[in-house]
Amino acid sequence: MESTKRITDLEVMALISAEHRNAYHRALGVLTLYPDYAMASFRKLLEQIVILVGDKLQLTFSSPDLYERINYLHECQLIGHGVKGDLHKLRLWGNQAVHAPSQASNQPDPNQPSALSAEVEKARKARQIFMAVLADFHRLLINNDLRLEIVPADVPDLVSGQVIGNAIASESSFDAKMQAGLVLEAEWMRALNRGGVISTRVSAEHAKALKSMAIEMYRCACEISARLDSLSLTYIHLNGGSEALWLQRADTEALYRFGSLTYATEPSSELERLATAAIKEAASRQHVQASAHYGDYLRQIGEFIKAEEMLTFAAGLDESQAYLGLYFLYSTKESPCFCPAKAIGILEQGVSRDDPNCKFQLGVVFHQGELVGEDKTRARQLLTEASDQGEKRAALYLRLVVDERFQQQLQMVGLALMAAPNAEREKYKALALGRNDSCPCNSGKKYKKCHGQ
Repeated sequence: MESTKRITDLEVMALISAEHRNAYHRALGVLTLYPDYAMASFRKLLEQIVILVGDKLQLTFSSPDLYERINYLHECQLIGHGVKGDLHKLRLWGNQAVHAPSQASNQPDPNQPSALSAEVEKARKARQIFMAVLADFHRLLINNDLRLEIVPADVPDLVSGQVIGNAIASESSFDAKMQAGLVLEAEWMRALNRGGVISTRVSAEHAKALKSMAIEMYRCACEISARLDSLSLTYIHLNGGSEALWLQRADTEALYRFGSLTYATEPSSELERLATAAIKEAASRQHVQASAHYGDYLRQIGEFIKAEEMLTFAAGLDESQAYLGLYFLYSTKESPCFCPAKAIGILEQGVSRDDPNCKFQLGVVFHQGELVGEDKTRARQLLTEASDQGEKRAALYLRLVVDERFQQQLQMVGLALMAAPNAEREKYKALALGRNDSCPCNSGKKYKKCHGQ
């Protein structure tokens, strides 16, 4: 007779692996403070668990792409149709959340509680879905005879001050430093959002300080995980020095988070140089986001062939930013990889995965008609879909560029502004003013310098 066991989601993750359990716990700890990170973590853990299932059951996946692997599990009748739909939902939400940090405007503003609560509720829903599919993965990986009733582990909702306070009090806690870094990073993005287009000096300095603190927390997490204090000076010297060992031994996620916030295309400081090295190291360990990030860095500095290799790997794992990196690589005429067909093809691949960023970029391409024949109908469809999925650039492009009525209104306003000074000039000409007389518009200027021009 099939037995049932009541167990928490954290306990199930611990049965799968301690590393997965720790990553899941970290995501739960900042779920209400950085919901995008939590959803991106669920997606990453899902991908890693699917790989474990494939290894255990000796499945031959035709692609490293999570989209294809989920479909293959369903084709093999290892998961049902409902589970397949749930997995794709987690994949899509995670992809969108991964891209969100590069657009500060996408981050919920704490001054708008409804926006923040909507993101948190979405992350909580993602956790519920993740818990539901965990039972199937437990069956495939651990015990096919045991029926699980999975309940949420009690992970308290912390406030920013508590997380940062814990990091300060816990000198050598890797998890405390990582959580504080995540919270500060989220607060930095919200501060950018609050600043808008016009930012005061105080708000700009506030955002800068938050980013600096996040960088230092991630750097501390790298330092703790590298454990250089446990090594002798002789060992460090014989193995390439402190920096080389620091890069080799530090936690991969910490390296990526530190590097992604700090790096510059043209490093001008020691910190920026170290950040670029951190991203490179994380990419060498096949961290998907780092691979996309470093591949795009290589593209920007002209290392096109290496960039293509790195970006192709990340795109093969369904990384949204890699699709865009490859598009720019293939659409750059100066690149030896220039190929308009490949540029359009990689965006179409992203669109087939329901990626809003690829929909936006391909919509722009079809509207402009530069790399491919102009198709205003397809452009509007793609841009509308991207906008409906929360891609704010698509909404702006639709309004400012595609919407003909808005364009006509802008033209009318422009013509009116041009006509007003002309009408004033004609009125003042009838007064037969001298060029050096004061202008009658009361501007304080001479007529020749004002309406007499």
